[in-house]
Amino acid sequence: MYRVFLLFVAVVLSAGTAFGQPMQPQPWWPVQPVELPLVHTLFSSHMVLQRNIAAPIWGWSTPGDKITVSINDEQIAKATAEKDGKWQTTIGPFPTGGPVTLSIAGEKKTVTLNDVLVGDVWLCSGQSNMNWPVRLSLNAEEEVKAANHPEIRSFNVGFYPSLVPMKLPQPAQWEQCTPEFARNFTGVGYFFAREIQKSQRIPIGIIHSSVGATYAEAWVSGEALRKQMPHDFGELLDAVDLGAAAGGENFDYFGAIEKWTATVDP
Repeated sequence: MYRVFLLFVAVVLSAGTAFGQPMQPQPWWPVQPVELPLVHTLFSSHMVLQRNIAAPIWGWSTPGDKITVSINDEQIAKATAEKDGKWQTTIGPFPTGGPVTLSIAGEKKTVTLNDVLVGDVWLCSGQSNMNWPVRLSLNAEEEVKAANHPEIRSFNVGFYPSLVPMKLPQPAQWEQCTPEFARNFTGVGYFFAREIQKSQRIPIGIIHSSVGATYAEAWVSGEALRKQMPHDFGELLDAVDLGAAAGGENFDYFGAIEKWTATVDP
């Protein structure tokens, strides 16, 4: 989906060049990790696994490395890292429950994930309405104080523009529903999860992935746009492809925004 972010982010980020200030990476912009981890960052302590399915799990190691996945020290799956270092397998299906300890072990490295629950996982996506946090919602102070729900967990996918799909989101981890963390949960996602957990009485995980003020086309792949809307996006997608070919994830995005702004608003 990141392939066509340039269509809208250029307008949003150009605001940063107002008053003569050049656009530069800010402290709140995430940094893409350089070293690919043994297990993808979507899998961390306090996570929720989807019940009743064979759930995929993946990561990276040295080519040929033998990977073992265990729950509570009981081996449940194996995998071998491919030529590009990526390994992937499935675990489950598991019934509702937990907490359990999930371990991923290679020949030289082991990652242990604690307090893992099994329940239902929901994707919370959209624009600014979904991005609106609990701390700014109605009766926010009371809601934050009461946000103690041990079986609700949230993973926030941070926003970062890229011309090619990124292997990892910005550094993030699953967070427990306590006042400390829940204040920054998506409000819609939190209130939904609270009601579902109350009625279903199972662990609930929410994956929050939303970006305010985005066009619907930005959530569609370039390939799909070329096929379904060939007369609308051809030139723009060609420009995106040129940028991707020039550097992919290493493309100087902020530099390109500065040049674009200098051209349209000298």
